[in-house]
Amino acid sequence: MKLEECIKIGKDCGLTTLGEAYDNINHSAMSLFIWGEILREMAELRNEIGAKYNLKVIDTNIDKIFI
Repeated sequence: MKLEECIKIGKDCGLTTLGEAYDNINHSAMSLFIWGEILREMAELRNEIGAKYNLKVIDTNIDKIFI
């Protein structure tokens, strides 16, 4: 999943931080993606977040990034 799409879905759900948006996608992954593609889609999202925000690990450090 692309970061832009994650942010759009998060905003549509009334979420305000990247952490909330990421968690929303993670919790809904089985409904959003084909079973065999979940790991790849989530890795793509984590990699794009890491690259954009210069992060090596995606954890609570994204909870304060506003979307």
